[in-house]
Amino acid sequence: FPCKQTSLREATLVSWTKGFSCTSVVGNDVVLMLQQAIDRRKGLKIQVVALVNDTVGTLMACSSIYRDCKAGVILGTGTNACYFENLDNVPKWTGVRDNIHKQVIINTEWGALGRHGCLDFIRTDIDRELDESSLTPHQQVFEKMISALYLGEIVRLIIVDLVQRSILFPGRMQKSPSIRPDYNIFLILRGSFYAKHVSDIENDTTEDLSITTTILTSIGIHDPSYDDCYIIREVCKTVSLRAAKLAAAAVAVLINRLNMSSVTVAIDGTLFRHHQQFKHNLTRTLGRLVPRTHRLVLSEDGSSKGSALVAAVDRRLKTAPMTYDKTNLPS
Repeated sequence: FPCKQTSLREATLVSWTKGFSCTSVVGNDVVLMLQQAIDRRKGLKIQVVALVNDTVGTLMACSSIYRDCKAGVILGTGTNACYFENLDNVPKWTGVRDNIHKQVIINTEWGALGRHGCLDFIRTDIDRELDESSLTPHQQVFEKMISALYLGEIVRLIIVDLVQRSILFPGRMQKSPSIRPDYNIFLILRGSFYAKHVSDIENDTTEDLSITTTILTSIGIHDPSYDDCYIIREVCKTVSLRAAKLAAAAVAVLINRLNMSSVTVAIDGTLFRHHQQFKHNLTRTLGRLVPRTHRLVLSEDGSSKGSALVAAVDRRLKTAPMTYDKTNLPS
């Protein structure tokens, strides 16, 4: 969640995202609140040593293996990215500035991109409808266009629109879906169509689109015709492709910003791990946008491993401060 972080273990929550909402947290130090809650539970010998979001954890886990890994990306329920930036380019930095500490990790919170209208030229009426009906209207605009939490809902809203225009299920539906209670549940209930459905339908290569038929039946759309299944599969492909291209454009900006001859980007999240066509389309689009050498590396469970690495380094610094060989410092 977006935070204003002032040290490794101090951060104020700016806002909730991804449908979460909890009172009395926004504007407060979440690390302190967690530590106080732990301390209230007698017998728990736990100290919070660092606040690390999933993108930073993913980056740290991968950078311990690949020296040229300079960016971390999450493409899952939500989306975000971080990257290494030269301290000279960070005027807000109030920490140490010396010959050793030359870079800092920037948490971009790119899911919030579009809040002030910069993405309006590519947003559709469906995007706006989804946004207005969400728990966070006018926030996390970019995230709502590409993340797993919202892809299924985008497809559902398009299907509803096609039904109301008699393009889908013609002759069996009237403009009011109440004519069929089974359809009514799907057409009315927000969040009833998932990103997994989008992926599975998009990958349906059966001759009779039997996989699509099975999925639609499971959510209450019985006896869809072949044409219905074909149209819905094309909708899933289109929504997925748009999300992958937008994600690729964002990753390309990071790679170009780093301006390295070769760079590795650590990626984790359900979309990148499990959505086959999304990963393929992202990789292909990125190859067109970025001329310099790059590679995308799956950092599976990287957020947990990276957080453990950060905690271990913090522990080592406290018990035995590191000494630096200035002849072997990274550039």
